[in-house]
Parts: sequence; C-alpha cells; structure tokens
Amino acid sequence: MIISKQIKYFLIIGLATVLIDYSTYRSLIFFESNISLAKSIGFALGAIFSFVANRNITFKVKNDFFGHLIKFSLLYFTSMVFNVFVNGISLGLLTNSIFKVQISFVFATFISATINFVGMKYLVFK
Repeated sequence: MIISKQIKYFLIIGLATVLIDYSTYRSLIFFESNISLAKSIGFALGAIFSFVANRNITFKVKNDFFGHLIKFSLLYFTSMVFNVFVNGISLGLLTNSIFKVQISFVFATFISATINFVGMKYLVFK
C-alpha cells in the first residue's frame, strides 16, 4: 500500500518538476536568454524542487540532508545520461514517424522517471 502512495506522490511531484523546468526555460527564452543557459537553469530548478519535495513528501525522510543530496545528484546525473541516450536511440529508430520527437521524449522520460523512482526509493532515501 505504501509504495502505491509513494508512486502517486512521485508522479505528481514529477509533473510539477517538468512544469517548473519547462516554464523556467520558456520564460528565460522569452527574455532572450541563451538557450543552453535557459535549459540548464530550468533543469536545475526542477531538480532542486524534486529533491526537496520527494525527500519531504514522497519518502518522508528528515536526516542526512547532505548525504541524500549527493546521492540524489548522482542519481539525477545518471538518469539524465540514460534519458539522452534513450532519446537518441529512439529518434534513430523512428526515422519515418512524424511524431518521432514526441514519442522519443515520452519514452526517454518514462525510462528516466523509472530509474529516478527506484533509485530514490532504494538508494537515496532508503
């Protein structure tokens, strides 16, 4: 029962994380910021939100802040590498699809979100 509640909170927080990332990115682009800088800032703000919210709401841990932060950072870096890799492979395989970008994004996001949940539950916030 507890894992289904954790998954529910993780998905809600994940959606909010994506919205923070995307809205920050689009806002900075609107003000003519460098695209790479805008994406980096959006990703960083989303990651900070994800860490704090998942730590406090999804997994309800209160101790070892810096230890959790280091593990979380390593996990997020790892899932980002998988996300980019899966996205690239998917784009290569779906060359004839008009929705290849969208399908690849969703598939890569699903893979990295799964890695993040399992990693947070069993490694970061165990």
